[in-house]
Amino acid sequence: MYVQIKCVVVAGPGFAKDSFMKYVDLEAARQDKRLIIENRSKFLECHASTAFKGALREVLESPEVRLYFMCIVRAIRVMTSCFIR
Repeated sequence: MYVQIKCVVVAGPGFAKDSFMKYVDLEAARQDKRLIIENRSKFLECHASTAFKGALREVLESPEVRLYFMCIVRAIRVMTSCFIR
């Protein structure tokens, strides 16, 4: 089964998410991971006040994530309406 990933949400407090994304970029370049490099635009970085499970709700309710998912839902609706016709 083939699954296409639409978005990868990376969240964390302070500079944790920035440090992690810098690490991902460097490792992808060092190991020549073309898939990560080509899909870097699908990584969405947003702030979380903590690194514990409680921050998950905060991240999912953040404006950046909600806006991104709204755009995906609209695109799916348009594609579905085209296939139904």
